[in-house]
Amino acid sequence: MLALPTLALAQSTQLKERTYRYAIRCYVANAVASTDPRYGAKAEHFRAMKQKSHDTALTLGRMLGKSDASMEEDFASNDTILRGAFQRDDSFFQKTRQDCAEIKLM
Repeated sequence: MLALPTLALAQSTQLKERTYRYAIRCYVANAVASTDPRYGAKAEHFRAMKQKSHDTALTLGRMLGKSDASMEEDFASNDTILRGAFQRDDSFFQKTRQDCAEIKLM
């Protein structure tokens, strides 16, 4: 009988972890979009959504027990990796934009 609450907690933790990772991805996508000439008219919107994505990731990270240093490292490493990936593969960038818009982080 104790396995059910444990399983639910594990699933909840996994969901938070996935959402945390995706919020960081949206943070980077918004940073890229805010400086992309194709979206110049919406640059302010993307800057605001970048902040919202950042705040969402921090909230989830704290709920998961992550330290500020750990989260800072997650942001930095994802920024480096994803920024390059978005620049090399526009379809990946566009898919990420779509996904982030669906979860209200873009």
